[in-house]
Amino acid sequence: MNRVESDRRIARNTLFLYVRMAFVLLISLYTTRTVLQVLGIEDYGIYNVVCGFVSMFTIFTVAFSFSITRFYNEAIGQGDSERLSAACSTAFFIQCILAFLVVATVEAAGLWYVSSRMVIPPDRLGDGHFPVFCSLDGNCDCPGAFFSPHHGEGAHGLLCFGERRQCGSEPY
Repeated sequence: MNRVESDRRIARNTLFLYVRMAFVLLISLYTTRTVLQVLGIEDYGIYNVVCGFVSMFTIFTVAFSFSITRFYNEAIGQGDSERLSAACSTAFFIQCILAFLVVATVEAAGLWYVSSRMVIPPDRLGDGHFPVFCSLDGNCDCPGAFFSPHHGEGAHGLLCFGERRQCGSEPY
């Protein structure tokens, strides 16, 4: 790949990422306003606090996703398909274990936090539990880790174009 072609690829990938980021930002701004109107102030506050608590756990999956990407890039750079295959299967296995541990921890800690530490009216306690369950799918970042190193940011941007976040207004 020559220099001009490489520069074009970088520019195209950057453009894909900016378009994706702008689209997600616009959708987030619209949905925040709509969710606030529909839920009301009290329920929206419960929703944001609970989802903020659950979102703290995404640091595990994001850090692991970057680690996966590092090993993929290393194997791709060396041209070692056997090592890439081993990294893929190992990463998938560890990601499944990590997802199980995060879900179990968030379920236990999240429900305890909502039930005993948050000040929620008793008739709204179910409304505090519901976002805990809905926000757990944001802790799975397998596609981004598996696709981004080999297929470029354009494919990663298109893959994650439908990515949404049940909790909060900002994209992760």
